[in-house]
Amino acid sequence: MIDAGIQAYRDDEELRTGEEIGGQLLQAIQHSKISIPIFSKGYADSPWCLRELVKMVESKNTGGQKIMPIFYNVTPSEVKYQNEHYNNAIVSDLNKKQFDDETINKWKATLKEQRSLIKIRDDNQLWMHDWLRDIGRSFIEEGSGMKPENQPWVWTHEQALDILEKMQDCKSLQKLPNEIGALESLMELLLDSTSIKEIHKWRRMKNLKILSMAKCRSLNKFSFFGCSTSVAKLLLVDNHFNSLIELDLSNTSIRELPNSIGYMKKLKVLKLCHCPIRKLPSDIGMLEKLEQLEAGAELTEILSDIGKLPILRKLVFAGGEISTMPQLPESLVTLTIDLYSMKRMPDISNLLNLRNLKLNLRLHPSKLAVDPSSWGIGRLRMLEVLDLYCLDIGTLSFDLVLLSKLKELHIQCHNLQCLPRLPTNLSYLCISNCYKLKATNDFSNMKALSLLDISWFKALTEIEGLEGLENLRTLVLRGLSLAKLPDLTSLKKLKAIHVHFCFELVKVLDCPKSLETLEIEYCPKVQKWPDPSRLKNLKVPFQGKRE
Repeated sequence: MIDAGIQAYRDDEELRTGEEIGGQLLQAIQHSKISIPIFSKGYADSPWCLRELVKMVESKNTGGQKIMPIFYNVTPSEVKYQNEHYNNAIVSDLNKKQFDDETINKWKATLKEQRSLIKIRDDNQLWMHDWLRDIGRSFIEEGSGMKPENQPWVWTHEQALDILEKMQDCKSLQKLPNEIGALESLMELLLDSTSIKEIHKWRRMKNLKILSMAKCRSLNKFSFFGCSTSVAKLLLVDNHFNSLIELDLSNTSIRELPNSIGYMKKLKVLKLCHCPIRKLPSDIGMLEKLEQLEAGAELTEILSDIGKLPILRKLVFAGGEISTMPQLPESLVTLTIDLYSMKRMPDISNLLNLRNLKLNLRLHPSKLAVDPSSWGIGRLRMLEVLDLYCLDIGTLSFDLVLLSKLKELHIQCHNLQCLPRLPTNLSYLCISNCYKLKATNDFSNMKALSLLDISWFKALTEIEGLEGLENLRTLVLRGLSLAKLPDLTSLKKLKAIHVHFCFELVKVLDCPKSLETLEIEYCPKVQKWPDPSRLKNLKVPFQGKRE
């Protein structure tokens, strides 16, 4: 506090003890604008503290001084009504007869005047007394020369609208009012030369055409997510965005990024999802600090400059129609390619640091001119999660068994004829919508498997090796042509079984006693059910709907 220019007094250090308050403290109290008594459990044990409090109240009554009490491990009501320890302290002083009745009555009256200015309400919201709020606002107004445009914050609609009309003169403005996001008719917003540090989500600026933020040297986070705006142009002038760390233009109507984006040397996150940007600017390769890039929707071209990003860790392309993709930076850890159409899949065998890969090629994958073996997935030895969705691919010619770190695998390939060899270290395996697959691999050697989900195999009549999955905890079977489930009582760790829409299922044999959830629904031919009385750990009542 001393470093901040605030003089603090403690009765055991600054002042000598005695019956009367010393002149130094009396003068300090009389000349202070605000006194802050800190009420603790032992506050009333100190006559010195009580005498200080009396002087504070006297100064308040005669000189208009403010008292801002802080309650430390004690409630305001305990102080005001002298409950608990406060009552004991007052009674002790009475019994000792060291102070006359007038002095003690004055102490008690002074304590009753104290009130809480800040508290936590029942709904966990912070409540501040209007008087305390007004003090804070008056300090800001006085410090800015009573000019709203020089204030770091504003708090009324009138001030906000006045400032918006002359925004370029607000060099000290650090935060925009929350209400600005509701200005549906606003067409042009100029934030040039302000000290704004962060722009939060604006959702209702439907008519905004131009947003200018030139010379906003303090801005480090900018989000336009969810704004149904028609903004078509961003004015990012020269090199005045060196401080920007995150830029989010998702769900906007911005159609073009200027090449001056290359000046954002500190930019780490760039999000362009669900906006009509069709081409990334060539200067994107200059963003040497960029770690995360998300784009898509109407994207039709990706320049080779993207391969120049030296520390890019996460790359997401979602929803566009890109014919070809350049070589990607080797620094990638997460890659998502979720496209409607792509003629040529890139060789990603150079991404040796990749941990998470999602490939979703939904429309016309037959146009892919190369065999999946050339994609290089089998060489990604650090891969931990693989999500593969390709409609027309009939064979996965790359070998997954060598991916020793792979823990989670999702496969959805409608025309897949057979599964590739799978790594035995998998803990999560989901195979679905492989309509032409008639048989699965033998799963008995997948000892680490915790969750197995096999769904919507119309031709699948048997699953080999279920009994050997000793660490299996969740089993999901949907839309299969199984006639019976094997005896699973040996699976001591199995907690949940979900069987749905298996219309040929007739028998469900015994289940392990460890089971907590058992759902068998829409399996109309089932004749033999497990005995639920044996399943003592069921937390969800057994559900066995036949229709």
